[in-house]
Amino acid sequence: GYRQGPRGQPSASAGARSRSGACPPRDPAMAMPMEKITIATVPWFGTKSHSRRDITLTVFGTTDKLTLPVEVTTKVHEIRWILSQRLGIEPETLAFVVKQASSFKKLTESDEIRSCTVRGIKSWTRTKAKYPHPICIIGAGHQGLRQALSFIKEGFTQFTVYDRWHKPGGTAWVSNANPTSKLQTELGAYHLQYDKDFPIPRQTMKTWPTRDELLEHFAQVCDEYGITAHVRYTTAVTNLQIIKDGGGNDVDPRTQHIIAKSCPASEEDTIEEDAKVEETFSAVACYPGALVAPLRVDYKGEEDYDGTIGYGMFEEFNYEKVRDEIPAIMGMGAFAVENVRTCLEHGASKVWLICRRKNIAMPR
Repeated sequence: GYRQGPRGQPSASAGARSRSGACPPRDPAMAMPMEKITIATVPWFGTKSHSRRDITLTVFGTTDKLTLPVEVTTKVHEIRWILSQRLGIEPETLAFVVKQASSFKKLTESDEIRSCTVRGIKSWTRTKAKYPHPICIIGAGHQGLRQALSFIKEGFTQFTVYDRWHKPGGTAWVSNANPTSKLQTELGAYHLQYDKDFPIPRQTMKTWPTRDELLEHFAQVCDEYGITAHVRYTTAVTNLQIIKDGGGNDVDPRTQHIIAKSCPASEEDTIEEDAKVEETFSAVACYPGALVAPLRVDYKGEEDYDGTIGYGMFEEFNYEKVRDEIPAIMGMGAFAVENVRTCLEHGASKVWLICRRKNIAMPR
């Protein structure tokens, strides 16, 4: 706030008065400048120091050390959580112990962390988790195959991949895409092997490969890396049941198992429940895909239209019919914009794109 003198004039002191008790005469030359008063605010529970220091954590019974920069007010529970995430273990398995005179003291959750000995681990290296049962992967599309490939690169082979189709690629590329469909992602991002250890496939794949080129690539990688032996094609997973084995949290695959029921995809709607195959897994990774059920709409008046009506997917439409014609495409999604390109490539004189909400039509 500000201290104010009489009639809004600033004064040197809010209590300044003459001997008679009256206010001193107003003299502009003697007026003091406006004085700012800063009122300090203290947060609840006091202030928190942001000073930093290094602490050294030593694995009990070893000389394996880890140095961490922390604020002096960092609590034990914060470091416990960070270490558990890094090492892939439960936070409760870690204990922090300091030497106090001739004895040892176990630090509590609310204690400030300091250099100490850590019990409950054997080293600072993350130990690969071991599971009593294989891992189930549902879907042999791009993401499902990437998951399988990552397992193989890590030397883990106890997994099974299920897919409804007869070959890899997923519904988006095996069923929905047309022969003229092309990848709409830049080169490398969709390449199965592409990672920090594998270069961009500039010599073997185009920047925007077609559907058939992608399907060939998926099959080639599956055979080359041994994924094919783990895949069960034309098989649908119909049921998943989680069984708790006791202990641990609700999402720890080491303390539960999952019963998966499967059957031939062609018999999914007719097979009896007791005829399905049951298998036990420690965890399930689901990659069902995003383009599995494209919308079909019957517009009023279609039966009275003399022209050609078709869907620009599933290889349903004959694009030779658009030569020198003016087709209209309903929609603004990826397949709609793709069909603009396809119609123009097949000789359409002009293309109308009809949609509810106008958006930026990005080139594909």
